[in-house]
Amino acid sequence: MSLADLFSMNTRSAICTTLVLLVAACAPGAVENPGADVADPAGDAAFDGVYFRRGNIVVSDLERAYKIWIDLFGMQIDTENVQDADSLAYDLFNVPRTARTRFATLNAGPLQSRILGIYEVTDLPLEAQDEIRRGGVVINANGRLDAIRAALPGMGLSMLREKTLVTVDQEVGIETGFHDWDGNLIILYELPDAHSQ
Repeated sequence: MSLADLFSMNTRSAICTTLVLLVAACAPGAVENPGADVADPAGDAAFDGVYFRRGNIVVSDLERAYKIWIDLFGMQIDTENVQDADSLAYDLFNVPRTARTRFATLNAGPLQSRILGIYEVTDLPLEAQDEIRRGGVVINANGRLDAIRAALPGMGLSMLREKTLVTVDQEVGIETGFHDWDGNLIILYELPDAHSQ
């Protein structure tokens, strides 16, 4: 075997090894590993803080909420269940144990599993939220902003004021929002590189 043949074999081997490593790094299971040390972009120290898991909203009608989150936004149901009588959710959300409740988690594509929780409380009126809003969810409309804007009036909802958004990376887009039927604030933004239809 000549030196050129050996070099050619080593080069092919190195390329194959690199491709295998790239495929492994891009595999769905390789994306989220909360137990791994994550390097701090500002330095060399590993991150040892908490990990954000999901936001939660409270609604009076889960099927109606799905009209926004699934039909309009394109998210998918991951889990849906009736809360048992001993569920901690009654305490966390300050809901009387006599109320009927369900809980669902939604995915936003394969890399954002169970990213939103929706807690349904039926048979109890949810009080109007006319005071300062104390929370909201932020959604990248990802090319759906025109469709969302067009659909809301037919759903009895209305968009709030729109404003030009300039990100910290100096990208220019649009930011706006609306309140769902239960007063939950949904903040929307869209940047020019959005790719949805």
